[in-house]
Amino acid sequence: MVSFDGKPFKIGKDDITLKNVILTYLRNAQDMGLDDKGLNCAFEIGFVIGGESGEVVLSSDQYDTIKRLSDNGQVKTANGEEKYIFEMIIRIQAKKMIDEAEQVKN
Repeated sequence: MVSFDGKPFKIGKDDITLKNVILTYLRNAQDMGLDDKGLNCAFEIGFVIGGESGEVVLSSDQYDTIKRLSDNGQVKTANGEEKYIFEMIIRIQAKKMIDEAEQVKN
């Protein structure tokens, strides 16, 4: 993930990656409007993605869950307001990468 001037966004000293963004969405899934089935799927995906360092193969349901989280990008706060987790430039880059991901397993 890079800023408009091409410099990587950082979390501490580390670059923000698509993996970081997806794992953050998964950690916040309970506040992003998923039903129980979606939450269980998000839980499973967290272990799949969290434990891998390369390419990840997901089922259709897993991909659809990540896509729903990415399309939404917001959490519902305690006072009922919705707030984006990431700033616009990170959200859009992640969404484009997820939208372009190849679905290889049904």
